[in-house]
Amino acid sequence: MAHLRRNGTPYMAINLEPVLGPIDRYVQAIDAAVQQLEMATHQAPIVVAHSMGGLAVRAWLRDRAAERRVHSVITIGTPHAGCRHERPVRLAADPLAMLNPPAMPNKRAPSSASQARLERENTNDDIYEKIVYDGFEVHNLVTLCPELRERAVIVNGVSKTYAMTGWRIGYALGPSDVIAAAAKIQSQSTSNPTSIAQAAALEAVRGQQEEVAIMVSEFQKRRDAIVEGLNAIEGFRCRKPEGAFYVFPNIAALLGRIGLGKKLNTPCDFADYLLEEAKVAAVPGEDFGSPAHIRFSYATSLRDIDTGCARIREAVRKLN
Repeated sequence: MAHLRRNGTPYMAINLEPVLGPIDRYVQAIDAAVQQLEMATHQAPIVVAHSMGGLAVRAWLRDRAAERRVHSVITIGTPHAGCRHERPVRLAADPLAMLNPPAMPNKRAPSSASQARLERENTNDDIYEKIVYDGFEVHNLVTLCPELRERAVIVNGVSKTYAMTGWRIGYALGPSDVIAAAAKIQSQSTSNPTSIAQAAALEAVRGQQEEVAIMVSEFQKRRDAIVEGLNAIEGFRCRKPEGAFYVFPNIAALLGRIGLGKKLNTPCDFADYLLEEAKVAAVPGEDFGSPAHIRFSYATSLRDIDTGCARIREAVRKLN
């Protein structure tokens, strides 16, 4: 990737615009950035997407019939592979890289050094920047590498840190032409957030932050409990995430077993089995590009985590 050349689009200003839910926010940023690259290079760009960004890119390609506008799509940071080529790659165009630290879906956070090495168009998702554990520090990409300022878009929101998911408020920070283009796209694709929701989000960001630290401490206890509980179950291998409130255990050792008379060949099969047999909800790894993992959220009480792990353990014991 070192041969990918830089885009010399000048930086003009930094604006702040409210935007809606996660995929919408990514899709709008992708569309605006690709349009900017097309105009600057007169070429169809390569799109480089990291983890959750890969889902957004695929949503953009599907919903906006945009395949003719990009030459190649590369997803990196998937759980089972370092890099996957969605389409043939030509290393001549300007790319767009999307970062999501701590990275979806397993919340493994990239180091500041790895972020500082980036020399491409970047969309950096800081939505989980406050929900990190064990002394891990999230470093803003532009702070680490000021020369990326003219080529970076930083997105954030209040749904995670302030538990305001239903308010549907996010924001983007970046070059004025990219933000303006994203705002135009949004105005034609979604309704605008209400003034009440915007005022509430502003108060959350500006107000006292002590409750955030208290909640992060509680999330760390829940993380430790679910990781310990899952690793005690036969066939589960679960690493300890550095941020957010999800775990992404490997269940490859359990695939191929029989549950409720059905062979569980995939994470989707296993998730269906857990839902029916244990009444525990999981997201299959296929949704994140992995054929060997499932995802659980631990944004719930310690009591429910313990109960859920006990149910999963019993369901696994019943497998043939």
